Amino acid sequence: AQLLSVTTFTLTFFVNQSYNVFKTCINTCRIVQGRLNDVIMSLAGSAERNDDPNNDSSQFTPQSKNIMLVVSRYIRLFNILYYASLTRSHRPLLTPLAMRRMVSRGLITQNEYDLLMEPSIPATQRHNIVLMWMYRVSIEGREAGHVNVPYRSTISKFQDIRAKSASIESLLRARMPFAYVHIVQVLVDTILWTYPLMALSEGMNLSFHLTLVGSAVLTASYQGLFDLAKQFLDPFHNENFWNGEDSLVVETLIAETNAGSMRWINCLNTMPMAYQSLKTGKLDEHILPVHGFSKEDADAKDEMLRIRKQEEKETELNAVAAAVSNSVFNEDKIIIQQYIEEEVAKELEAVQEEFETTKNILNAPPASDFVPGVDDKNSTEPYDFGDDMKEEKLEKFMDKMEEEFEETKEMIEGKTSKIS
Repeated sequence: AQLLSVTTFTLTFFVNQSYNVFKTCINTCRIVQGRLNDVIMSLAGSAERNDDPNNDSSQFTPQSKNIMLVVSRYIRLFNILYYASLTRSHRPLLTPLAMRRMVSRGLITQNEYDLLMEPSIPATQRHNIVLMWMYRVSIEGREAGHVNVPYRSTISKFQDIRAKSASIESLLRARMPFAYVHIVQVLVDTILWTYPLMALSEGMNLSFHLTLVGSAVLTASYQGLFDLAKQFLDPFHNENFWNGEDSLVVETLIAETNAGSMRWINCLNTMPMAYQSLKTGKLDEHILPVHGFSKEDADAKDEMLRIRKQEEKETELNAVAAAVSNSVFNEDKIIIQQYIEEEVAKELEAVQEEFETTKNILNAPPASDFVPGVDDKNSTEPYDFGDDMKEEKLEKFMDKMEEEFEETKEMIEGKTSKIS
């Protein structure tokens, strides 16, 4: 009984310590991912811009955007090489053949390949070369006047990336003392081998069947906890404890960081107000009511907008129909009819696309970095909302969307039949 108590306490403490290793690893991966996003976000927010004379907006200058695109590519390259150094599953990416393939696939230039293959830098530390490239591009872009990112903030971000990325390497090299793992294994094996003998002894006097059931339960519990602890100690599936599946899906971490490398550039590609408007304070059209417009005003504006669009569309279709009726050449009629059919098909396609986008947005997992089926080309299974949204509300909303889609489709088809 005392040995069983000692083993239980030691095993549960061992599982807790192993889980801390796993948790620290995934948290640090997220921190590195966040700091890489901070780098490109700072560059995008401080990049040089030009006002658009045609409307009240501004865009990146060609020079500042090119700098951000280079840094964005270096972020993706750093991410790939970094996880390739941490995991055996992605280690082939560091081989010369894979590096040459990166050149042919447009991930790196030939000059960058030559520098990365320098023998003075270990193959598993090539990501640090890319990190220093990012650092120098940011600093020199600031000196050239194309980005106005704060100097100290830039240094701090890159130092933080270096420290956090190196901490995972140190964590994987010193996860747990081998003697500690060994003594836990000895205690678990001792309990599992001696329990049947103790159960059949005169002191406990259990039947053979109860002894068999107790041994099975004890083995599943203690050996299962010990295997779980070993899985926590192998977060990147480098020791084959996860039976062929990564505990931390590296592809997901890489994909999320790659998406973040362009997200902040795209977010600020066009500003809704020009610098000159900010300088002169002419922002009247951007100042809206604190509580928004009333429901009645909003409904009235939407109805007016809908009527205006419908009138414009009817005017256009009537003009085309008149051209068809006045034309004496069959070829002109065929061309105009084809034009009408193409326009109707485009409008139907736009309505269908909006309907599908709405469904994909509703089916997207909570807190996801992108909407499957909208922001990528891969199909995905609908997400189960569970208690997050009541079924009747979701069904009501989807029925409304289907109804609007059918109404628009019938209206367009009716106009098409009249023209024909």
